[in-house]
Amino acid sequence: MKKPSFIKRFLSFLLRLAVVGALMAAFAVITFEGVTYYLTGTLMDVDDVNEKMHAASTQTAKETEETTPAEIDNGNLEATLLFVDSQDGCYEYIMLSLYNKESKALDLVLLPENASMKCPDEKLVREIKKKLPEAGESISFADVCKVYGEDRYDMLSKLIGKLCGLEIDAYDILTLDQLAEVIDAADDVSYNLDYAISYRDSDNKLKTLEGGNLRRDGRESVAILTYLDGSDSQISDRLERTSTYLNSYIGKVSGKKSEKTAKKFAKLAKTSRGKDLTSVEDILKNISGDTCLVRIAQGSEKEGIFSLDYQKIQLQLSALIKQSDSLTADSSSSSSSSDKEEESVKSSKNCSIEIYNSAYVSGLAAGWQAYLESEGYTISMIDNYQDEGPISQTRIRVTEEGMGEDLLEYFPDADLSVVDSISTGGDIRIYVGTDYTDVPEVTNYSNEEDEEYEDEDVSEDTSDDSSYDDSSDSDDSSDDSGETDDPGSYDFDTDSE
Repeated sequence: MKKPSFIKRFLSFLLRLAVVGALMAAFAVITFEGVTYYLTGTLMDVDDVNEKMHAASTQTAKETEETTPAEIDNGNLEATLLFVDSQDGCYEYIMLSLYNKESKALDLVLLPENASMKCPDEKLVREIKKKLPEAGESISFADVCKVYGEDRYDMLSKLIGKLCGLEIDAYDILTLDQLAEVIDAADDVSYNLDYAISYRDSDNKLKTLEGGNLRRDGRESVAILTYLDGSDSQISDRLERTSTYLNSYIGKVSGKKSEKTAKKFAKLAKTSRGKDLTSVEDILKNISGDTCLVRIAQGSEKEGIFSLDYQKIQLQLSALIKQSDSLTADSSSSSSSSDKEEESVKSSKNCSIEIYNSAYVSGLAAGWQAYLESEGYTISMIDNYQDEGPISQTRIRVTEEGMGEDLLEYFPDADLSVVDSISTGGDIRIYVGTDYTDVPEVTNYSNEEDEEYEDEDVSEDTSDDSSYDDSSDSDDSSDDSGETDDPGSYDFDTDSE
């Protein structure tokens, strides 16, 4: 019997393959529809599936757009950087200075020496990779210092500008020895050390700095400001020490001391300042504990690297700038009513306030943020707190006696107490419990609202908790109730907000 030709056999094979494929597809559809009907009681419409997929894609794009912070408007602000060379020249001690020309307020933001950051500017990243091809998603300040040499200050200024969403107007450079001389131009600062530390003097001789609350000269102060103890949180601990020291030092720079300090600084520092910027002497004339705030840039420390979060930092700086802008108006309002005996409660409107959602209610912190900002308060941060599960009584933690009492108008049953410090640099932290889940309606629109805050819900604020971990600072800011500064993270159904 004659065998069928090759073409006929091939066509027969294709036909059988098509039949098997059709049967498998039919079986898959019937199985899917059967399971869908069993679980939901209805059959799934293909158009409905496509519509939901499109809606999910649109929502994701919208959330991505909303979490991208816009550049901060400098306005009356002068943003400058202070670089202090390390002994080995491999990295810098960096401080961002934000001076408000209108209100004369000065905000000092400390940046870690061993930092890395994800740069939001792709063009700048490509420029850096020309000299640093191995640079990945995160760019290390130390690597920039190594490859850019004397040009590192210009590049670091560009990077920090992108990090903060600011135009950096100028920068100043000091060595550690020069910093000691500038410090010595004012009175010695009393600073408490829990234990003795070792350091090297200007002649590279090893010396010991005794523990206890003692007056420290310039060289001893520099030893305190640069000391790293080798622990997992050594960078965070150093920043905390620097913050505490600067708050004490600010009180020593006044009157003739401000003029002497400014002249010493101008003599020693290499600078890129132009004539249009306010002089250091004029800035120091108005410096005081009320007009100068010291903050630590938002980020987290892991295995000796401090990662900076540009979204949280821009949120932090936006609140600081908003606060300094309102300082003059609030001060004049306060002074005009200071003669009234009933005005005995200290206002918290010039304080940096943080709100933590401790009730597991979607959008609760964002709702209270919008309301309190409409009342004239400055909210620097919102986040979640879930270490204890939902708490039933709202807690208000303040860093000074008498602070936060005006907030009892909104949270009359809250537990208010004083803590030594808040690791993120805030003045007040509110843990909103289940007793205040009904947020009052915003009716006061006299103050300009920041849409960046208004639209942001809690789940967006903590969508990247892996890059923001306060646990390194929790020992310093735990309060009597055993709370820590690691709020954890949890997701809410944002559609219900």
